[in-house]
Amino acid sequence: MRKLLTVLIFCCSIIAAQEKTAVINVNKEKHDFGKSIEGEMLMYDFIISNSGTGDLILKTVRSSCGCTVAQPEKMELKPGESTKLHVEFDTAQREVEQQKYIYIYSNDPKKREYRIAVAATVIPKDSKEAQNMKWGKLKLDKNKYDFGKVAEGKFYIANIKMFNNG
Repeated sequence: MRKLLTVLIFCCSIIAAQEKTAVINVNKEKHDFGKSIEGEMLMYDFIISNSGTGDLILKTVRSSCGCTVAQPEKMELKPGESTKLHVEFDTAQREVEQQKYIYIYSNDPKKREYRIAVAATVIPKDSKEAQNMKWGKLKLDKNKYDFGKVAEGKFYIANIKMFNNG
C-alpha cells in the first residue's frame, strides 16, 4: 500500500510539472509621449505576447482614468503568439505631468495583474510654448545642393537632413 501511494504521488507531481501555463510579456512597461498640447489624442500600440506553453487568456483590460482607453486586438493568444494593445490617451482638460496606468488581467499564474503606463507632459493649448510646438520650425542642414554636370535621363539623389527646432 505504501509503494502504491508513493507511485501515485510521484505520478501526480510529474503531471503537475507538465501542466501548460501561460506567460504574459509586454514589449515595454511604460511609453512616454513627451510633450503634448492639451486636447491632442495620443496613441500607442503596446505588444503583448505569450511566451508560455499554454494559451494566454486576457480576461479584462482596464485603465486608471476615463481619459485613457486600451483595447487588445485579441483576447486569447496561443503559445508564441502576439497581439497589439491599442492605447489612446485624451489630453483634453489635462495639464503638466500625466501618468496613466493600464491593468491587464490574465490567466498567467505569476502575473494575474500586469500594469503598464503611458505618460506625457501636457502643455496648455493657449501658451506660447504650445504655439511654438504647434507650428514647429523647419531647419535644413543645407538649403541648396549642386549636382554639377548632370546627364539627361539620369536620377540623382541628394541627402538633406531636416530638423524641427520648434
